[in-house]
Amino acid sequence: MARRPSPSLVACIFALAVGCAGDDGDTSGGSTAGSTGGTSAGTAASSAGSTAGSTSDASATAGSTAGSAGSAGTTGGAAEGTWELRIDDHPLSTQETDYVCFEFTVPVDQLTHVTGFTPVIDNVPYVHHYVVTLLDQPTGNQGYPCYDLTGDLAWAWAPGVEDFAYPDDVGLLVGDTGDSVTFRIQVHYNNPLGVDGQTDASGLDVHWTTNLRTHNAGTLVVAQVNGFMIPPGEPNFEHEVRCDAQMTNAIFSGPINVIGSALHAHEIGKALFAEHWVGGQLAQTFNQDDPYSFEYQNYKEVSLTISPGDEIVTRCFYDSTDRTEPTYGGEGTSDEMCWNTLVYYPRENVAFPFCGPG
Repeated sequence: MARRPSPSLVACIFALAVGCAGDDGDTSGGSTAGSTGGTSAGTAASSAGSTAGSTSDASATAGSTAGSAGSAGTTGGAAEGTWELRIDDHPLSTQETDYVCFEFTVPVDQLTHVTGFTPVIDNVPYVHHYVVTLLDQPTGNQGYPCYDLTGDLAWAWAPGVEDFAYPDDVGLLVGDTGDSVTFRIQVHYNNPLGVDGQTDASGLDVHWTTNLRTHNAGTLVVAQVNGFMIPPGEPNFEHEVRCDAQMTNAIFSGPINVIGSALHAHEIGKALFAEHWVGGQLAQTFNQDDPYSFEYQNYKEVSLTISPGDEIVTRCFYDSTDRTEPTYGGEGTSDEMCWNTLVYYPRENVAFPFCGPG
């Protein structure tokens, strides 16, 4: 079954992790995994031992390298390991803002859970951020310009982000759409001085196991990139993005358990807040970066349940006192955005991974 479409969106995301009604792949219930391939997590886990070895023999395609897949140990008949995804010395453009995509395809002969990510950043001054999505099929292109988020959002890196690991009972499901999975890394390169001769070999380590976990993780973005303006000379300009009750009723088929949140803005972001509203009233502020620093962004573990009909608000404050011209929402480093990524389970309870004006 094809993965659900992500919004066609020019975006500078800071996020972690990634799916529609159905069960969440509970290994104890014998129910199917909803839209994730029709095989229950329990059934897949029980048969993992017979075919575990070949999952670890991963390599990237289309010219980039995956390195070795790591040492694939076996525990209880299941395999685990690491896919090492690396860009192959990509020459950087001299333009200030450049979005470039790289694809890595690895074989998966059974349902597999991604358990975490480790960023590897090569040319630190020029890598503004990167976003990882999952594709059903590779495009056959490599190192190509891209301004969209095709595929399921899986994870993202921005300055300050370190290793990420899902809770022990949660994983990002792959292998549900075929015998391989393609990781697409969209890198935002920032070269404000137009320096020539730079290259980059960044990437990430993807940790995985065939010992399936109880819940399938999902990612929901509540954000706005385009269509708003921040006047110059404002010390505390506020912008709100609301995923309202009508929206959550439309895209939620049941409650979701939120386990993490990551807030993001650009250079004039001052303070960022994530709010949960119930019945028109603020229930709680479940994440805040106050003060916000682009140089040290982070993911926070949270614990709350959001139901259809609830509202999720991303509230951003900006300080534009050093600017003499309006700042617009957009993908460039000098543009702005108001962004929150929620990591949740079960992914099957959300039909579309984005909520907001766009």
